[in-house]
This record gives sequence, structure tokens and C-alpha cells, in this order.
Amino acid sequence: MRSWCTPTTCRRWTGLPETPAPSPLSHTLVWGMAFASVCAAAQGLDAADMAWQFQRPAWVQGAWWQLFTSQWVHLTWGHWLGNAVGFVVMWGGLRLRLSARSLLMVYVGGLAGVAAVLAWDTRCLYYAGASGALHGLWAGGSVLLLLGVSRGWGMACSVFLAAKLVVPWIWPGVTLSASDFPVYHPAHVAGALGGLVAAWAITRVRALSPSQSCQGY
Repeated sequence: MRSWCTPTTCRRWTGLPETPAPSPLSHTLVWGMAFASVCAAAQGLDAADMAWQFQRPAWVQGAWWQLFTSQWVHLTWGHWLGNAVGFVVMWGGLRLRLSARSLLMVYVGGLAGVAAVLAWDTRCLYYAGASGALHGLWAGGSVLLLLGVSRGWGMACSVFLAAKLVVPWIWPGVTLSASDFPVYHPAHVAGALGGLVAAWAITRVRALSPSQSCQGY
């Protein structure tokens, strides 16, 4: 049975203190700065010969961590800046309607999806960048919006995402990215699929946990 209580009334009935919600702008800036800082640190470590970019010959020889560290390193500082801005815009828009925990879970799903395609696709010789995982955040967040109370926003996000993923496959010479280097589109698709799987898992856990009925995604 679905509960009709809101988060506010749940706090009142359970005696939990009511805490003011953080400012959406300040929350987004904090998460954006954290994301940009981690990526910048990874960039510096890779420049210090830590070999964090994905290089298939090195991975075959045992550098398994590159499946994940390569998703924090970027090919150029312009590449880093573009993904940092993309993260802020995407996180800020989704965070108005979804919890930070749900967004982190779909982002991790995107990371896992990209790692899987890097290991599977022998044609991919190198990779660096967070764009694949960001597509997981985008896809997973869109599904959670569709299943929640913001179906209009969820549909809009889904349509834009579908166009971005489909166009490069229909017209190989066309790209919707602003980068001046080759874009590995399978990573975007795999990241989106990973985010979708994570979103599905979130909805299943919510459905099986009546105690979570007072909490949103």
C-alpha cells in the first residue's frame, strides 16, 4: 500500500527534526567543484606518469584500474572543462527533483557501463573522459523523473538523450559534441545503459521497501 504522507508530515509523525533544504544553487556548486577537483587531480596524476588513461596494451598486461581511472582523466583541459560544465548543468537540473543518492547511483551505473564496453570492444585502443558516465547520469535521471512526479521533464530529457545517441549512428559524420577530437560513441551508449540499469534497481528497491515510501528518489 502506498503511503500518503509527505516528507514533512513523516518527520512530524516520527518526531524527527525538520532541517531546511540546502540551496539548490549552492548544492550544485559544491558537487560541481568536487567533480571538477577530482578530475583535475586525476589529470595531474596521469601527467605524472601514473598511466590513468585507458591504453589497451597496458590494460591487457594487467592495468585493470584504467577501466575506471580513465573516466576521470581527460585528453585536454578543454575536454575537462566541457565535462565539468556538463556535470554542473545536468546535476543541477536533476537535483531539483531527485535525491543526491539516486543521482550518485545512476552515475556509478554509467561508470560501470563504460568500463564494460572498454573491456569488451577490442577496437577501442584508448579512452579518457567522463562523458560516458555523464550519459549514465542523464539516462538514469530521466527514467527516475518519468517514474516520479516530473514526467514532463523526464520525457524532455529522454527525447534529447535519444537524439544525441541516435544521430551519430544514422549520420556517422555528424556529431552533437563540441570537442575537436574523435568521440567514442559506444561509451556514451554503454554509459546510458548502465544508468538505466541503476535506475531500474533503484525503483525495484523502493517497491520492495515499504519503509522507504516517505522518501523520494
